[in-house]
Amino acid sequence: MKWLIVEMNTRGWSNSELARRSDVVQSTVSLVLSGKSRPGDDLCTGIARAFRITPEEVFRRAGLLPPLLASENDPTITRVVEYLRRLSPIDRAEVLTYAMFRYAQAQAAQELNQEK
Repeated sequence: MKWLIVEMNTRGWSNSELARRSDVVQSTVSLVLSGKSRPGDDLCTGIARAFRITPEEVFRRAGLLPPLLASENDPTITRVVEYLRRLSPIDRAEVLTYAMFRYAQAQAAQELNQEK
């Protein structure tokens, strides 16, 4: 669970702070960090809540879900998809329209650069 230690260090959290924010007992965190136990559903869900990331990301990092395909392994795309899931259908349509607009701009700029 090296990734978990890195995340904790980035935030300046101790084992007990992670346990408190994840709403689990500290011994659970200690056992997982020492490699004596695998993280369970409650811990993974609590970590996701504490780190404000998706449970899916925690389950993948913990090795409880298979890794994403190479084409899906872009963290920016993953974050955009997570935010889109939380938007209303109307807001999603607006984001799609903007993405299509930005793509058209990028294509036009690329064509201009190729002509030079």
